[in-house]
This record gives sequence, structure tokens and C-alpha cells, in this order.
Amino acid sequence: MHQALTIVFLTITLTAVGMLIMQVFEPESVGNVRRRRLEDTQPDKLRASGQADGDRVRFMPGRQVRRIVTRLHLARYLGTDDARDRLVQAGFRSPAHEVSLLFARFIIPVSLTLMTTAYLFVTGALEGNLFFQVALIAFMGFAGLKLPDIFLSRAIERRQESIRMAWPDALDLLNICVRSGISIEPSIRKVSDKIGHQSFPLAEELRILLAEMAYLSSRRQAYENLYKRVDLTPVRNFASTLIQAEMNGTPIGDALKTLADEGRLDRMNEAERRAAQMGPKLTIPMILTLLPVLITIIISPLLIKMMSGGL
Repeated sequence: MHQALTIVFLTITLTAVGMLIMQVFEPESVGNVRRRRLEDTQPDKLRASGQADGDRVRFMPGRQVRRIVTRLHLARYLGTDDARDRLVQAGFRSPAHEVSLLFARFIIPVSLTLMTTAYLFVTGALEGNLFFQVALIAFMGFAGLKLPDIFLSRAIERRQESIRMAWPDALDLLNICVRSGISIEPSIRKVSDKIGHQSFPLAEELRILLAEMAYLSSRRQAYENLYKRVDLTPVRNFASTLIQAEMNGTPIGDALKTLADEGRLDRMNEAERRAAQMGPKLTIPMILTLLPVLITIIISPLLIKMMSGGL
């Protein structure tokens, strides 16, 4: 009973802390945040601010957080070579987000380790078994170290999935604009305005592409940056097509139509693959949930007769 109360108390405490953090770091609604981020990726605003990455630094961690990261040299001990690229792929382009990631990699394992140690000490769980106590504390610390990376990977997957699903439609819209005689930059602008309701990450990436095309000296660099930020094969093919068109001066209408057809085919194949996986995935849940009920229904009359002395 004491252990159950301790677990409930820790759960309520962690939930309250999480809600407080969400209120502090994301006080705006999702719609307002998205609208502001799209407005901040306008080329004229980026040129005036001198930023080429398409994101104003509005999120800033606390002064104490930055001081801890600096004094403990967390970038040296907990930083990775691809952390910056992964943050950009997840949609976090501000340098402040990198500071927050380093702080999370430090504070989460420390907190879980201390909480696990306190829990074992207060409740006396696994008392007399030093090996399992140390193993549990080490496991919680390792899990806390990996939690920020897991969150980041999930954010990247969700963003890529959103872009992948809306990519063929965006290419169709871009193809229509290009074939109607509109140049590539106004076409991308129109597509980013129309595709936002279907995929906000794609609209944001197209706005950043527009900003870099207007800001950088080479459009090729802007196309390559788009692929690096998104890291999807259809986007890489799109960037390669635009680079070749810029180099050779060839029309891109037919190439865009081909890319759109390929992307739509890939999306259909992905849907069929997921549909084919539903059967095996549902087998075990159906066995665990339906089979005991069926067995109970079948043998219940027999058990009732046996208990009533009918047999």
C-alpha cells in the first residue's frame, strides 16, 4: 500500500511539473504559433534580420539553464555531431533549442537517478539485493539519457511523415503554376500558401526555401539546404531536378509531373504496406482479448451445471 501511494504521488508530481513546463515554454496556441512562424519566414523579414535559416530566436531558455550548460561544458560531454542537423530536421532551428537539448540530456537522467534512489530508500523495495538496486538505478539513468533522443526522433518522424503525405499534391500545384507561365519563386510562394492546411511543416520548409533563394547568392545552395532539412528521397529528387534545370536551362514541368506521380505511387505503396501489416499486428490483441471471452462464454454453462449439481 505504501509503495502504491508513493507511485501515485510521483505520478501526480511529474504530471504537474510537465504541465507547468508546457505552460511556461508554449503559452501560445498551436494556430498562433504556426501563423507566426510562417510570417517570420518571409524573405523580406529574413533579409532585414540577417538570418538565413528562417527562424527568429523567440524561444530562449532561462539564464540559469544557459549558465549550467556553459559551466558544465555539456556541449563537450553530451553533445553529438549530428545534434544540430537532427534539431533542424525536427523543426527546431534556433540555437536556443540546442541548449535546451543539452540541458535535457543532463537533467533528465540525473532526476530519474535521484528519484529512483529515493524511492528505493523510502519504500525499501529490493532491500537486501544490492545488485538489482544498482542495476535499476543505472537503467533509469540510461533511460533518462536516451529520452530526449527518442523524443527528437519521434518529432523528426512525424514531421517527415507530414511532408511525405502532402508532397505529391504540392508538386502538382507547383506544376500547374509553372506550366501557366509563373516563375519558380512565385510558384513556390503560392504552393506554400495553399498547402499549409494539409501540411504545416511542408509550408514552413517552402517558405524557408523562398527566403534562402532570395537571400543566398546561389539557388543551388538553397535547394541543397532544403534536402538537408527534410532528408527525404522525394525532396532530394526535387532538389536535383531544380539544380539541373538551373544549370541546363531546361523546363521543369514534365519533371515535376513525373516526380508527383512517383510520390503518389510511393504513398499508395506505403498505405498498402501498412494495410498488409494490420492482420499480424491485430492477431495477438485479438487472442488476448477475444479468446478468453469466448472460452468463458463456452464453458460458463457447463460450470454452472457442475456447481448446481446438474451433472
